[in-house]
Amino acid sequence: MSLVVVFDLALTYIFRENFGTNPDHARNSLTNCGIRQPEYGDRRIHYMNTRKRGINTLINIMSRFGRNLETESKITHNERLEFLGDAVVEFLTSIHLFHLFPNLEEGGLATYRAAIVQNQHLAVLAEKLGLDQFMLYAHGSDLCHDFELRHAMANCFEALMGAIFLDSGIEEADKVLSSTLFKGESVLHNIWVHYPSHPIQEQEPQGDRKWIKSFPILTVSHALS
Repeated sequence: MSLVVVFDLALTYIFRENFGTNPDHARNSLTNCGIRQPEYGDRRIHYMNTRKRGINTLINIMSRFGRNLETESKITHNERLEFLGDAVVEFLTSIHLFHLFPNLEEGGLATYRAAIVQNQHLAVLAEKLGLDQFMLYAHGSDLCHDFELRHAMANCFEALMGAIFLDSGIEEADKVLSSTLFKGESVLHNIWVHYPSHPIQEQEPQGDRKWIKSFPILTVSHALS
């Protein structure tokens, strides 16, 4: 699979395999705009199966036409890349937090990491990159709801990180994540990128292997390893 295809898949949240008329258009209209309501009867019954989301939301979603391009992969969505990218984002975030807060216990680090990697925040990062303008998806009525759309954007950002990792490795993925996290905030970006060494590393910048010969128990352990 070429790298072009990999990045194409990263932007493919829900992809249609048949390229005919979209069957969801009528359902979108009914779901978001409803039908003309009669003036008689119990209004609770008439409105039971309709959601008044508004014509603006409908037009916004219906105008998001994806590119109908086939790919070489038989998998027409980004779920595998999303799985990989989720691990990449958590791994990189863990490294930076571990070094930036050497005295913070595990629970605090986990809380900070959760705040960064949660879908709501990843959707903000996707919006910073303008990924919603390049995503490929079918016009499902569920995407008319802002929550579902932002969840799709978060998944797309994770998939993009997975694609960058496959293309250029963990260092490039780190650069993209860091620059997106603190876009327009140079001071915070500099702190995040140039994190200090761990206290043990600062204490022993050349490593602590030199102490092996000084302690018999370490010498035996080293020989066994």
